[in-house]
Amino acid sequence: MAVPLTVAPLAPPLSVRVSLIVSCLLLLFFAHQSFAYCPDDAFITYRYSQNLANGFGPVFNPGLAEHVEGFSCPLYMLLIAILIKLPLGIDLLFRAKLIGVVFGLLTLIVAQRLAEQLKFPRWAVCAVPLVTAVHASLSISCVDGMETVLGSLLTTSAALWFLRAFSSKSESEDENETPQLKREEGSRAALYAGLLFAGCALTRPEGLLGGLFALIALLVVRKGKVGKDGLRFALAFLVPVVLYFVWRRFYYGLWLPNTYYAKGAPLDEAFTKGAPYLLKTFFVVLNESVALATAGGIWWLLAITGAIGERAKRFPALVLPLILVAQMIFVIRSGGDWMGGWRYMAVAMPIGMILAIAGLIEVGLWLPGKAGETSSLAKGIGIAGTLLLLGFGLWGQISYWTTEKSGYLSWASRGYTFDTRKLLKGRLLQRAVEIADRVNAVIPPGKTIAYTEMGVTPFYCPKHFFLDCDGLTDSGVASLPGVKHTQIGVKDTYTSTAGIVGAYLKDVRKPDYLMLSTSTPHGTPFLDPGPALDGAYEVISTSSVFSDTPESDLYLVIWKRI
Repeated sequence: MAVPLTVAPLAPPLSVRVSLIVSCLLLLFFAHQSFAYCPDDAFITYRYSQNLANGFGPVFNPGLAEHVEGFSCPLYMLLIAILIKLPLGIDLLFRAKLIGVVFGLLTLIVAQRLAEQLKFPRWAVCAVPLVTAVHASLSISCVDGMETVLGSLLTTSAALWFLRAFSSKSESEDENETPQLKREEGSRAALYAGLLFAGCALTRPEGLLGGLFALIALLVVRKGKVGKDGLRFALAFLVPVVLYFVWRRFYYGLWLPNTYYAKGAPLDEAFTKGAPYLLKTFFVVLNESVALATAGGIWWLLAITGAIGERAKRFPALVLPLILVAQMIFVIRSGGDWMGGWRYMAVAMPIGMILAIAGLIEVGLWLPGKAGETSSLAKGIGIAGTLLLLGFGLWGQISYWTTEKSGYLSWASRGYTFDTRKLLKGRLLQRAVEIADRVNAVIPPGKTIAYTEMGVTPFYCPKHFFLDCDGLTDSGVASLPGVKHTQIGVKDTYTSTAGIVGAYLKDVRKPDYLMLSTSTPHGTPFLDPGPALDGAYEVISTSSVFSDTPESDLYLVIWKRI
């Protein structure tokens, strides 16, 4: 009986390996250039993770009966809690940035593997990690301390394993055709794909939509007869997600995260802001009209061309444009992101880049004479298009380097520190640190403080309770009838009973303290604002805090309940 020989897989060509190494080096450089950046929202998750690591459970205010899911990334929150428990001897923010960079590098590797799975020509396999590495949304996501880059890695990996699991099932109906994968390999790939899509759903809210789209595509193509591998994929995807939803309902009392109810902007307002957000592509803000019209238009044109091309329009590669569409739906419904850059599209950006390169391949196929995608002319067009995308990426990176006020500062500019306070020094979040220091000095532990910025300040005040007047970490405020919901949460007056939130605080919640940060023109004396909430609260402290604009002075006012 003949014994089958096991042949080791061939090593990737030198050009493919070199392109990946160069891509990783580029990503490391760009991540360094914006290393100090971190939004306040990251510390909301960190406070939940800190409480979980300390045995209080995933709650914002330990010791209180209220359980509110003020985050939308449970898998990442759990990962941060694990990081906290590791005896590494460095601050949490640096740990989060470090694993973010690792996730970014892995995303480049997986993206190139996905290009190989799609049978891209060699120049395109080399191009994919390069154009992905220079896109600012990836490098910024690596260092912002948030869950976004984990979502990018899981989404790209889920697409890769989905193709590996089902590509052999869609090539032909000829039963005599040799399958692309062995049976056991396909079954294992289906399991991995399902688990990865479940990970996407538990890392970012829109990840659920991408997984559902993949499952629906499988059901439609198979006409409901998914087979054992399809069933394995469906169960691996749905079971963890359903279990978490059931646990969420039991623990938090809601089927969806509280952030969904707090934000929930009206559809017309969300569309008005979300649709233009899609055009940001490479850039930090939307007012760079020439850049947006040029780079954004070309990128989307190429991505759409790739999405409707021969490679992507057939199952299972159809999952790639479906993931991109799912991300677009989320952006339009949510109204886009208030932060600079393209964070809300970053999860699907590697998929979008793969489709853009696929679009360049399609352009090569349109050449007269149908010389094919491997012809010299088609290769030349592809390489020229890749260089154009690289140029757009660098153009976008430079737009970040010119906005230091927002915190896009290099690690070198912070003295290569591991210390969180030093990383945040001299920029927007320094005020949040100073406010935390003031709270710890003025307000006794165990008191409830009504405030709006629930990130850095509460993180550095672990012995105080915070009532979020924006509703992100407070279900009571989030569900108040008549309040205005925006893309960043509830927006209403909370230091006056003229506001719905203010009346709610005075009559129902009755926090021990109110806090408000307010500004005055530089050099103008700050006037005592007087009592708050119809005299129920009196001013006990007024102090200046760090202001990142020379035109104004920032003050923190603290009221105490009488």
